Amino acid sequence: MFEDHTAPTPTQPTVTYSTTTDRTVTLNWGANEPLSSSVCSLGSAPFTACPNGAQTLTLGEGTYTFRVQGKDLSGNGPGAISPTATFRIVDTTLVSGPANVSNVQSPTFTFSSLSGLFFDCSLDNATIPTSGDCGAKNPADNRATKSFTNLPDGVHTFRIRAKDGPEFDRVPIVRTWRVDTVLPVARLDSNSGPGAGALQAVNTETFNFDNNETGSTFECRLDSAAFAPCTSGIVVDHLTAGAHTFEVRAIDLAGNVGAAASRKWSVAANDDDNDGFNAQIDCNDADPSIRPGAIEILDNAVDENCDGIVGTTPVVLSQNTKPEQILVTMAFFATAGKKTTKFTTLQVKNVPLGATVTATCKGKGCPSGLKGKGFTKKNAFGTVTLAKFIKKPLKAKDVITVIVSKPNAINAVKILTVRAGKKPLITTKCQPPGAKSPVAC
Repeated sequence: MFEDHTAPTPTQPTVTYSTTTDRTVTLNWGANEPLSSSVCSLGSAPFTACPNGAQTLTLGEGTYTFRVQGKDLSGNGPGAISPTATFRIVDTTLVSGPANVSNVQSPTFTFSSLSGLFFDCSLDNATIPTSGDCGAKNPADNRATKSFTNLPDGVHTFRIRAKDGPEFDRVPIVRTWRVDTVLPVARLDSNSGPGAGALQAVNTETFNFDNNETGSTFECRLDSAAFAPCTSGIVVDHLTAGAHTFEVRAIDLAGNVGAAASRKWSVAANDDDNDGFNAQIDCNDADPSIRPGAIEILDNAVDENCDGIVGTTPVVLSQNTKPEQILVTMAFFATAGKKTTKFTTLQVKNVPLGATVTATCKGKGCPSGLKGKGFTKKNAFGTVTLAKFIKKPLKAKDVITVIVSKPNAINAVKILTVRAGKKPLITTKCQPPGAKSPVAC
């Protein structure tokens, strides 16, 4: 019969530092015979139960001692205390450095350590030396600094670790950032806002824009105002008569401010009631409910749509009455050049109640919305605007045909011909009921 009355004798714990988890060590120990359980003591703390044979600890900076006792398989112990294992935890803290994306080519890093006295560091792909080349810390605040100069644009990596003699931080601080000194380029959408140098009849404009760097923000200003944050699709309104300049610039993630993209144009007249129609075409610029295109209220003695006619209830004619002849006006503001003509206003006015307005265009400069079947507005009345089709200049020889029709009526046909160096020519024709093509009125 085997009897064992002798407590085990543990070996001195060995210390293994983690290279992936900050301030972490694993202590391993054995004994002169197999252990059934262990108790451990860190520093001056009392012995308490711990994993048998190994323990992993994450600790603050400083110097530590570690001891163990154990019981054998016969239940003897705890007996002798192991020889003391002494180890140090050295850690590094990055206090400050450049932003993740920065336009600073000569950055400075500040770092600290409580227990380390010196620092090792490297830049980009260089191996971290062990010579303390990043200098000694200032005892007053435990900090040190490292500066670099004239770094090229691109991604850089800074590695830093504290040390004191043979002991050092096994998990260095790794800081990756990008240097960017290239200015972003803001771009104004040519299909938004007024044309460059245009004379506009409207007092509200919308500007769309983008830039060549993802993540950039924008600042805008109108005329001499200060730049302020803005987004694409910004609307500027209450524009006064005279010259105006809109500018937008991009600011990238590094803080680089690009040159401003600008658009210059002029406004023909004020729009005091801000209804979108200025005083030259608005018959009452003090009342926003009275404007071209407004719904006419019948029999109230007010011309709401500015067509020159006070709306009244239509008289019902007998079947023997002659066909109604539709009379309309085609109004425009335009600036003619040698090859193109820029329109700022294009309207069909005096459209009778319930009429259908159709507009088509033939020519090399025609807008897509007027090609083919063109534009149709049913149940029209008053003024019908074609503003959305004149954002780009029309070319000489382009022809816009507008037909205003009603059942059993003599329909009105307006033919606008764009001419080189001259104002557009408007020809009027009529199309009697049942006729396949218009004739002279």
